[in-house]
This record gives sequence, structure tokens and C-alpha cells, in this order.
Amino acid sequence: MKKTSIILSIAFLSAALLNSCKVEDNSVKQLNQNGMVVTSYWQTATQRLLLNMPNTAFHFNAWLSASEEERPGIEDQYFNYSKIRQISDNEWAILLNGRTLCSINTGGKLLSDPGAEWHVLDYEHAVPLRDMLPFGKDSVRMTLRHTGNKWTSETYGLEGMGSSADYIPFYRFSITPESGMVPADLNECRCIVDGQGRYVFRTYQYADNADTPVEIHNYLTFSLTEATTENFFHWKNGLLTIRLSADMNAYEAGATNRLQYDSILIQDRLSVRSGEQYAEITMHDVTETWPVGRLREDHFECGNFFAALLGLFF
Repeated sequence: MKKTSIILSIAFLSAALLNSCKVEDNSVKQLNQNGMVVTSYWQTATQRLLLNMPNTAFHFNAWLSASEEERPGIEDQYFNYSKIRQISDNEWAILLNGRTLCSINTGGKLLSDPGAEWHVLDYEHAVPLRDMLPFGKDSVRMTLRHTGNKWTSETYGLEGMGSSADYIPFYRFSITPESGMVPADLNECRCIVDGQGRYVFRTYQYADNADTPVEIHNYLTFSLTEATTENFFHWKNGLLTIRLSADMNAYEAGATNRLQYDSILIQDRLSVRSGEQYAEITMHDVTETWPVGRLREDHFECGNFFAALLGLFF
């Protein structure tokens, strides 16, 4: 089925440029709250993605670049429950209980070497959150490159996962450590992150008089600009743009708000206050500040996210 999209534009600009106001309009406040929940979900998914394959590669680089005497301690620190095994001259595997979690091809270079390009194959590719579509089928391929004083990590979904290139999930992040040195652990690195990507999630909605729910794919296409962080739950001074769309199945399930939401602009900037993440969200010339929570893998919080998505379209 050819897919069309229902568009919600979510753009994040400097609060200094906004003419902010407050209103007591429950419908507008609900829209801003939905934007906050979507931001929370983006933040949790991004944190888990960056601390999966990219961070594993940085851990492995710390082990590979260490002396023989230092390697056991690094393996205990970062690969406590898994084992590192060399496959060929430039390729290693990370094993757990005899199964391969991922393989890493270094091309004969360390990540500290200019022009280094590593290829990581993740055979587990567990999705970060419930009902998030994977980036691959049998495995997920990530490329990690050293360009200047930064490292770029990118993953693209396979052809056939969407009806066109506009629907294929992907992410691409550029990580610039303030120290200028290759990090051993992204959780212990103050850095600036820029990135783009598309996350895809399933939601379900019953059409009128239907016995079974309609599966709807929701696309969160985003860009992140100059976000300083020491922790991927705490983005400082980051400019985030999210474009949210749903496929044609949303219409079949009875979506009614296309015209209302086509031109919505949410202006928002991420910030940290007293150690907690906040987002200043502007919609319909109304600005509200919301705390951006960490989502847990439980039914209640995931249900909140799905309800927020459906609430934008129905």
C-alpha cells in the first residue's frame, strides 16, 4: 500500500527569539504535553541506542589499544559477562555463552587513528523500547568513523523495511569530545552531539465497528544540533527538531485531524535545571516548560507515549 503521511512539525529554536505567552486552554496544554511525552520517548530511545553499539565499539577500542598487561582489567570493566575473540587479522567477535553478540572489523586501525573506519555487526539488535521497529532483520550494521576531532556513528535500515527511502529507519550521530581524545566510555565523556535520524514505532487503533485494531506506523524524523551532554539523559543547550508523521493506516483507523496538525510548529530548546532535563515547548504561540522524564520499560509509561501519539492524530 502506498503510504501518505500526517505531518506534525516539531522545531526547536532559541527561547530568546520567541514571544512567549501562557493561556488556560486545555486543548493547547494537552498538545504541549503530548510533545513533551514524544520528547521523553526520543530521549530514552537515543540514550539506549548510543550506549549500545557505539559505546561497545569505544569500549573495544580501549581494550585493543591497551597493553597486554592492561587488557584483562579493561575486559573485566567493560566485558564482564562476555568474551573477546579474534576472528581474523582485523576482525573480532564479542561472545556471550557461546553466541556472537557482535563482530567488529577495524580495518587495521585504532579509533584514535585519523581516517579510521570501523564496521560493527550487531546480531542481537534488541530495540531500545517497546514497539520500536528494528533497524535490521537478522543483524544491524553500524559504521564508526574518525573525522578530525570527532567520531560519527551511523546505521541505516535495510531496503524493504519501508515503502520508500522516506520510511526506512536510520540514525547518524557525530560525537565531539571536549577533551579531543577518543573516549573509552560515552557515559564518562563530556561531549557535543549533532545528529539526524528516523525512529519508527507501532501504535494500534480500533476503527469504528472493527473487531481488530489497525496497526499504525509512526515516524519520528529528527535532527539534533550542538547538544552538550555528560549523560544522554541530560542534554544541555541542545536544539532538537522532530517531524512526526503517521502512515495511511491512521486514516483507515479514523484519523480526523490532518488539517489541524499539518501546520503546527512547536519551538523548543532542551536544558538541564538542578540536574533534571527540561524542554521549553511552544505551540500555537504558546510556550510551556515541561520536565522530560526517563521512560521505564513498563506498560503505564509506554502506554502514555502511544496515547500521546494517537492523541495528535485522532
